[in-house]
Amino acid sequence: MVHKVFREIEETNFMLMQSYQTHEATLEKSKDELKRVKTKLESQFKEMDLIHYNWDIYTKMNIDSFSSTCMRMLFGMESKLLQLTRKFEQVESDQVKSAMKKQDTERRDKLRGDKNRIKKEIKERNMKESLRRAKKPVHKKVGRPQIFRSQPIVNRKKQVEEEEDKIDEDAEFFVE
Repeated sequence: MVHKVFREIEETNFMLMQSYQTHEATLEKSKDELKRVKTKLESQFKEMDLIHYNWDIYTKMNIDSFSSTCMRMLFGMESKLLQLTRKFEQVESDQVKSAMKKQDTERRDKLRGDKNRIKKEIKERNMKESLRRAKKPVHKKVGRPQIFRSQPIVNRKKQVEEEEDKIDEDAEFFVE
């Protein structure tokens, strides 16, 4: 009897172990499948990102024809670039020089305008500051006024007087 119960428990245990192993195998298979699908989706996402990037450039280049594949878009962009480089080479140097001169004058005008604007802002700020100082109440000094030191006596007056005395003595000497 005990032997029979033990045998049944052993059989159920064996069936549970087999079931566990099959479930574990299917889990591993599903994990592998998930990894494979994930890498496939990531590669598709990168490809879609590239197609979107190419499409943005394609539309910015104003290419007239519509291409569905990425390679055709790239061929269209390449032909448009070649066409533009040929046009650029055909443009006369006078037109290039005049365009450069126009850009230089626009740049100088912009710099001049910026400089004048800055000067105007500084002048306005100074005017506001002077107006603020003018509206400020007058500050009166309080207390006793300061007494400044007197200048030292100059000896030049004595020298001048001595010279005058000599002249007077000389004049008396010659007059007598």
